[in-house]
Amino acid sequence: MTFITLTPEPVSQADFAAPGVLLHRFTVEEYHRLPLGESGAARTELLDGLVIDMTPIGPTHASMVGNAGDVLRPLLPGGWHLREEKPITLPLSEPQPDVGVVKGRRGDYRKRHPGPQEIGLLVEVSDTTLAFDRAFRAVLYAAANVPYYWIINVIDRQLEVHRDPRPAADGQAAYYAVREVLRAGDTVMLILEGQTIAAIDVADVLP
Repeated sequence: MTFITLTPEPVSQADFAAPGVLLHRFTVEEYHRLPLGESGAARTELLDGLVIDMTPIGPTHASMVGNAGDVLRPLLPGGWHLREEKPITLPLSEPQPDVGVVKGRRGDYRKRHPGPQEIGLLVEVSDTTLAFDRAFRAVLYAAANVPYYWIINVIDRQLEVHRDPRPAADGQAAYYAVREVLRAGDTVMLILEGQTIAAIDVADVLP
């Protein structure tokens, strides 16, 4: 188990732009009014006011997302439920995290998506998007005060646990103060609202 304390540099649009990635700036309200398929992409996310065209979900990615959901779902206490690849609404963003652990019942979100105060954990399965998920998504989720953010790192076969979100200040972007790197043989704690819910074998969520 490796513990890393982070002191990141501010993140700009250039940090997540890449060849083949199209960026379009919108507010959350404007994004909601887009006709289906307006961007021409298989799927989109609104991140920090920019509509980002995402690549289609491959079979390996889909399988691992489903596996992570299968591991987490039976551990959740009453008053929480699990969402897979469903939107959440942040002040300037509407990402679709691979897995989200959210307060309440599914029926509570018939007319809106969950907001930051209702999220206990977000999980991303990362291979080609690893740098993006480590940098830009981590800043986005820390700024929204999401308490725990896990990255299932397919490339290095490890789980990266981000915790202790800190707000932007003094020219520095929001960030998670601690990042734990866990591998097969390690245990990760599922913690919701400060309460330890379960200990999970990291190998169960790795490829």
